[in-house]
Amino acid sequence: MILTLRRLLWVLIALASLPAAANTLSYVGNLPGDDPNSYVLICFHLNTASDIVVDTFGYGGGVNGNGETVGGTGFQSVLDLYDGSGNLLLDSVADPPLVGACPPANDDAYGFCGDADLDYTEYYSGWAPAGDYTLALLAFGNGPAGLTLADGFLGTGTFDGNDGMRDSSYAVDITGDSIGPCTNMPEPASLLLLGSALPWLLRLGRHNH
Repeated sequence: MILTLRRLLWVLIALASLPAAANTLSYVGNLPGDDPNSYVLICFHLNTASDIVVDTFGYGGGVNGNGETVGGTGFQSVLDLYDGSGNLLLDSVADPPLVGACPPANDDAYGFCGDADLDYTEYYSGWAPAGDYTLALLAFGNGPAGLTLADGFLGTGTFDGNDGMRDSSYAVDITGDSIGPCTNMPEPASLLLLGSALPWLLRLGRHNH
C-alpha cells in the first residue's frame, strides 16, 4: 500500500513538471469599414506565465490554428502588443522577428514579407506574466502614436502592397499556455467605434495542440 502511494506521488510530481499545453486563439475578419486607418483590438488573458506568439496569415495565406484556410488577399499587417495597463511591449515594425523567416507563409513574388509576427521571449528574458494583454492589428503605415494604448494610433494605414491593392481581410493567431479571451479591454482615449474589436466582426476559434 505504501509502495503504491509512493508510485502515485511520483506520477503526480512528473505530471506537474510537464509544460502546459499551448492554446491558440484564431481570429479572422475585415478591418472595420474596410478602412486602412481603422484597427482591431483583441484582449486576451494568460492564466499562467508563458510565451506569447502572434502570427498573421492575411497577406500570404495558409491554415490558421482553428484549421481554417486563409486565402491570402489581405493587407500587410502591423502588430502591437500592450500589457494590462496599456503599456506598449512589442511592435512588429520596431521589433521584427529575430529569425529571418516570413511568418507564416511564403514571401510574395517580390520577395516581400507582408505577414507579421511577435514572440515575447525573443525580446524579454523569461515568460510573459499572467494577466491581461491587448493586441492591436493594423494596416501597413499605421502604428502607435505613443507608448501607451491611450495614445491611440497614427491613422496613416494603406492597403497598397508590392503586388497591387490588397483587401481589408485579416487572419491572426495568438498562442500561449492557458490563454483565453478577456472581457475587460483598455481603449485609447480617442477610440472610434470603427476601431474597436466588436464581437460580431470576429470569429473566435480555440485550438489545443
